[in-house]
Amino acid sequence: MTSRTLPELLIEDCLALLRTLVVAAWIGVALLLALEAWLRWAAPAVLPVLDFSTTYHGLLLEFSLNTIVLTALIVRRDWYERVPRRSLERMRWLLGAVLVWIGLHVFIAFHATGGLTGPMLPLLPVLVTASLLGLPERGGRWLATYVIAGHAAAVALEASNVLPHGPLAAAFAYAPPAPLGVATLALVMLAAIAVAMIAHLRFRQTGVALHHAGRLDHLTGLFHRDFLTERVEHELARVDRQHDAAVLLLARLQPLRDDVDSEARLAAMAQSLIGLVRTGSDTPARYGLGTLAVLLPASRAEGAGVVTERLRSGLARFDVQFGAAVIGSGTSVTAAQVYAAAERALAEGVPSHPV
Repeated sequence: MTSRTLPELLIEDCLALLRTLVVAAWIGVALLLALEAWLRWAAPAVLPVLDFSTTYHGLLLEFSLNTIVLTALIVRRDWYERVPRRSLERMRWLLGAVLVWIGLHVFIAFHATGGLTGPMLPLLPVLVTASLLGLPERGGRWLATYVIAGHAAAVALEASNVLPHGPLAAAFAYAPPAPLGVATLALVMLAAIAVAMIAHLRFRQTGVALHHAGRLDHLTGLFHRDFLTERVEHELARVDRQHDAAVLLLARLQPLRDDVDSEARLAAMAQSLIGLVRTGSDTPARYGLGTLAVLLPASRAEGAGVVTERLRSGLARFDVQFGAAVIGSGTSVTAAQVYAAAERALAEGVPSHPV
């Protein structure tokens, strides 16, 4: 049987990466404004008068306005909670679009300040390192390739005179008579090294690729109970905010005398379960000894019945008992109380039990 796995990039990961990109975008806007102010007023004796064109300011305004829109999306939860986890693929497309959009502006900045001599040159290895560490293996390679190819394209277009010489490049040239450019490049290089070290330490602990393995149960390949509890708590908060409902479904194997055989049956059952649920929206997890769980967001008792019948049919070769807890709005409950209600339904042999 082909081994099935859960998706590496979940909606939490997409949101975390999106928040990081929004923060980085605001830092970029602040740096560009500070840079222009410095070049205009703080260094007139060292640098020639630079012409910040209408196009340059137009790009900066466009970048700022789009960053405001992204910030508003992050602040307002409804835009991704209304279709809780069914929009995972849309979230991935949005994240990809934002990465490309920010990347294009970074490449413009590379060109404007000098692709091979400007102060943004040390940013290239930082972005490549963050790409490889911050995304799952294939996504990290694609993003790193995009960053390298984009920088190379900016340099090639400038070298072949397809693009005019970057308007700020002269201010940051290595050679005299621009010692201020050398000093700026040195400072940015030190800052880039510091950022790379911080990013490396951060992603070693919380990077998506590493974090994915840490939230999985090694036997079943499903999420472990701690991650299930985290999702249940988030779903409880969402249900209260949106006056919605959710369901926690338990599926328990009838015990056998041979514990080793029971574990093998549980692992096989988990593999079958992955193919029967929506892994982008539902949360299949190992609940306990011989028991699996599935959290169904934005579902009610009728939905629980439909999913239970689908699982009963798909897991027919296993001896499985089902029970479910239905979470409704207007009730202040905890994850432990949800678990207790689902276990009561399981013990009593009833399809579902309200929390």
